[in-house]
Amino acid sequence: MEREVRDQQRRLALFYRLASQTDDALFIIDSVEGRVTECNHSARAWLGVWPFVEGTDPAIPSVFQSFDQWKAFLDEAATKGSARFEWDVKSADGSSAVCEILARLVNEQGVAYVVAVGRDITSRVETERDLMDQTQRDGLTGILNRRAFDAALVELWESSAQTTTPLALLMMDVDHFKAYNDTLGHPAGDECLRAVSGAIGRMIRYPGLRVFRYGGEEFVGLLPVTDVGAARNAAEDLRRTVEGLGLAHPASPTSNRVTISTGVASRIPNLDDDPADLLAAADEALYRAKFEGRNRVATALPF
Repeated sequence: MEREVRDQQRRLALFYRLASQTDDALFIIDSVEGRVTECNHSARAWLGVWPFVEGTDPAIPSVFQSFDQWKAFLDEAATKGSARFEWDVKSADGSSAVCEILARLVNEQGVAYVVAVGRDITSRVETERDLMDQTQRDGLTGILNRRAFDAALVELWESSAQTTTPLALLMMDVDHFKAYNDTLGHPAGDECLRAVSGAIGRMIRYPGLRVFRYGGEEFVGLLPVTDVGAARNAAEDLRRTVEGLGLAHPASPTSNRVTISTGVASRIPNLDDDPADLLAAADEALYRAKFEGRNRVATALPF
């Protein structure tokens, strides 16, 4: 029994030594009293965690901004069996990091403890953001893709409805693009799309403008807090910008340069309405712009 006790003490001492050297912050909380009972060096160093001392009030980790925030974290762990807390850390040099604490409820001999691990997840978050960005970028032009547009339309529709401000949608199409491809070849067509998307994406006069590749030679723009008149002016600027690129289009019956046609629609959204109606209205206006001769802007009828 003495050997067994000595062996347990040796293993426990080894565990504490190793736990003190890890970069992860480890600490244990008595969930009933809300006080830290054990913690390692990393928990002290960057979470401000200190074990409870008899005769004093339980100290909360300094990373939590208030006792209410700390209590909410413990209550979630106690009621759900686990909890997660994430925050941004700003360094003196201006750099930032993203950190998290994961906690799990553990019962030991009738006492409920919360076992918590804190770690720097900046690298993981940046990787996830990069992957998310890749899924929302068009591979050819590098601008946002149809998937990103679908999400942005719903997001801006809801926010515009809540603020009762107009949301404008611009549907753009490169005129006679099939003829361009047939005459100059697909590599030239790809360069044309990159040039057009780059030009309309750099319209710094409209900082709220979000431009997406909708598919093929079609692009779509979203302009929050923009009525139909201002949206038409923006569309005219975009049309002139593309025409000003001076990209030769020898097969176009409209112009000897690459041009675009644009349909414009704007309305103050209602949460009960479908945002697809705004897209449909702009698409119908685009059809009229093409029918009327292309290289022009048409606005949607009231809807």
